[in-house]
Amino acid sequence: MQNIGYRYENEAKQKNISFNPGNGTDIIVGKKDSRNLFNINAGSKFLVGGEKMILQIYHYYSNMMLKKITKFILMAMGNNSIIIKDIPSNSKIDIDLNKGTSEVAFINHKVKKVNLCNVNDVMLIGHSTSTAELLGNKESNTLDAGAMIAFIQGMEGMIN
Repeated sequence: MQNIGYRYENEAKQKNISFNPGNGTDIIVGKKDSRNLFNINAGSKFLVGGEKMILQIYHYYSNMMLKKITKFILMAMGNNSIIIKDIPSNSKIDIDLNKGTSEVAFINHKVKKVNLCNVNDVMLIGHSTSTAELLGNKESNTLDAGAMIAFIQGMEGMIN
């Protein structure tokens, strides 16, 4: 029997799991054999995923939720992705997949540190006046800055 939160099953099944922890300080551990999706709006987060993890960070124009995002620590095994959506104009995103820490600066907010482990894919969705610097690692990377002004370098790996 496997406890999956709301009932028991005779056999554990592979499932996709979506986490939306809201505000506050959270420690979330996803299932090892599932695709774990973390939707982050505010707070301090320590996220541990399984073999495939996707982190989505949202920035809302109306209430400036990103002011409330204080810290991310992302740890996982396997091939993982980070998606930053709704990036406003004149923002600056620097992500170096070779380093354990990357920087995200939205408009005039202070720089946010994002601690990343085992992330190979980055997708940025934002305004065309924002800038990004995406540096890959020795793995195969998907580095997508969308309409933003970007410097993208694959380093030792391949860029998709």
